[in-house]
Amino acid sequence: RNVGSVDREATLWEAFKVVIRGQCIARQAGVLRAIRGTLVALEADIKRLERTFLEAGESEVPGLLKPKLLEYNEEAMQEVKFPGKYAEARRYGEGGRPGKVLANMIRPPRPATCIHELRTTAGELLHDKEDIVGAFSEFYSRLYTNTQDECPEGLESFLDSIALVWFNNNHREYMDLPIDAGEVAQFIMSLPPDKAPGPDGLTTAFYKAYVDELSPRLLAVYEEALEKGVLPATMREALIITLL
Repeated sequence: RNVGSVDREATLWEAFKVVIRGQCIARQAGVLRAIRGTLVALEADIKRLERTFLEAGESEVPGLLKPKLLEYNEEAMQEVKFPGKYAEARRYGEGGRPGKVLANMIRPPRPATCIHELRTTAGELLHDKEDIVGAFSEFYSRLYTNTQDECPEGLESFLDSIALVWFNNNHREYMDLPIDAGEVAQFIMSLPPDKAPGPDGLTTAFYKAYVDELSPRLLAVYEEALEKGVLPATMREALIITLL
């Protein structure tokens, strides 16, 4: 309903993403509050039943306690994406086993970092984590920042030095066809799953779930970008995470 309220399709698209992020954050917070409330109530019931049966001298988990344990596990497992919930669920379901302690004792220590050293272009060897992160940041900042002036002669010389693929007339006509919403939808559905989202925080699962609604809006953004010769700023951003 906001279509036509602004001059730029890119502005409308960015506003849409802001609203969606706010809705997702609010929804996630509400779900987490509900889960925590349920788990707290179940935990209180479990502890009360455990005290009751310990005082009564029961040696086995009675039938009244087991459903509570199963309900706790099921409730926590539904939202394992929230940190700590899976561990809490297993604590009541399995308890503390000595084998786990022994396994942790004999397990070889994991390396503190995945990249323990880095050699810079100047030949300097870095070991400190902050220095390595800084070197990566500087490298990618220079890589994705165009600081050179346009030079037609240099560009022509570069293109002459590489083997380019030449299109025939049929290919050229096909490549010059306008983009349609079907192509946008096809590309969205071909995105690999379980990939980290970009700076906007929206995952590929979100785009796939609402592909029919999002494809026309993205098409309008791309058509505007082709007309103006530049993509919106947020579509030219990248999120690079170093595993240290």
